[in-house]
Amino acid sequence: MTFDCRQTHQSVSGWLDGELDAEAARELESHLAECSACRQEVDSARREHEQLITAFAPRRAAARQAAESVVDRIATESAPPTKQTPEKSPSSESITASRLPTIRRGLQLLLAAAAGFLVAVLVFRPWEQPAIEDQQAETNQSAPGDGSSPDGDFFIHPAVAEATDVARLSLTTGPVEYAPAAGADFFACPSNAAFESGAVLRTLPSVRCEVDLDESVRLRLNETTETRLIGPRQLELVRGRLWLDASNSAEPYTIATADVKITADHATLDCQAEPPQVTLLVLAGNVSVEGDDWREVVAQGEQLAIDGDARTKQRPAVDPIVETRWVHDLLIHKGANDEELNQRIDRLWAQVGRAKMTHLYEAEIRSLGGHCVTPLSCYIQSPDSRQEHDRRVSAARLLADVAQVESIPELIKLLSDEDGEVRYYAALALERLTGQNFGRQAKDWQASSWTACQPTADQWRTWWQTAKGRYPGVKGDPTPQPPMQKKS
Repeated sequence: MTFDCRQTHQSVSGWLDGELDAEAARELESHLAECSACRQEVDSARREHEQLITAFAPRRAAARQAAESVVDRIATESAPPTKQTPEKSPSSESITASRLPTIRRGLQLLLAAAAGFLVAVLVFRPWEQPAIEDQQAETNQSAPGDGSSPDGDFFIHPAVAEATDVARLSLTTGPVEYAPAAGADFFACPSNAAFESGAVLRTLPSVRCEVDLDESVRLRLNETTETRLIGPRQLELVRGRLWLDASNSAEPYTIATADVKITADHATLDCQAEPPQVTLLVLAGNVSVEGDDWREVVAQGEQLAIDGDARTKQRPAVDPIVETRWVHDLLIHKGANDEELNQRIDRLWAQVGRAKMTHLYEAEIRSLGGHCVTPLSCYIQSPDSRQEHDRRVSAARLLADVAQVESIPELIKLLSDEDGEVRYYAALALERLTGQNFGRQAKDWQASSWTACQPTADQWRTWWQTAKGRYPGVKGDPTPQPPMQKKS
């Protein structure tokens, strides 16, 4: 007979297990030589088959060892003693000895049943869930990234052979989908999962993730993005948007998308692809981009837009930090003390008050909420800010708007500032957060001299020592260090 795709799909499991007769195997192999779709399916099935064999090998060995130990123990305990005793009945020895073959056969049947269960697991693959788009409601009931279903079952453990891992999921804001190879079904991906060459990742709407490609290379995927890990230092952006930091990588990293090859050598980039359109923004270093018969070098701060055969290279009108604002969602998950988040806030803040972009940058800072409080507060208290009165006041105003209860110690420090306007915004925020003003309105902090304000500032510090227990998780000493210069 001649195999078609349907018959190949039905026979591939038996072929991998060596159960097809020679003629059927030849027909199937002949079909695979001509059909790329079936070859891809078989490659995926072979990978899963090998992974399952590896995954269950320790359990099979442990079960076999335990069974053999039980048989040996029963044989030892049932064997006739070396010394005859008056109470010993020869007939009981023969009865016990005669039971050994039965016991052995029983245990062999038990082992056979266990082996049969394993075969059933391999055939029916109960961990394989239908594609996630058909089970989104179930996925949303699980804790993000924990890889478990509401019933406690795991979805998938992507990589078994540690030596072939090329990436590991390090951070996600929601469910991420995984497929072992292109064309295979997608599954919910557990947190901290490892991925092998050929694995495909994709994010759902409103979900972003970060992947460690090695110790020095980080990959971030925006929402509704699909990418394939071709191998070490190689990936394909199928669609969507990614951010790659290979600035500290010892070797170049390449990204394939549509008909374009992007090579990042000690560079950081942001790339968006909706084939045939590709947009590349270089954030640091230089990036090489190649087509069929052309090559471009894109420098830091430049953007290359590709649409079929048309290419446009320019410096974007929007600041790269604003253009890549989508990564802020991931950085916020790392906490307010994340170094990269604070560097981004510093860069945004450095632009406030310049040209016509003030409102744009302030909006970006406000969107970070409480995460921008510490950088703003540090700026206000820094010696350099003394020469930039307007920017200090703008920072205090932003701080008053976005400060959360965690900011109370920092705000109390600012009540000792030399600038009445800074004191005004700090007092405004404290009254909003605590409902207290100790008899001094916010406007009085601006209009009065520091000498008149000092007793109330001392009251705030004393109050905090007794009240901070009511604000669990808030840390910080409200005493200004070093003491700020006072003036009226």
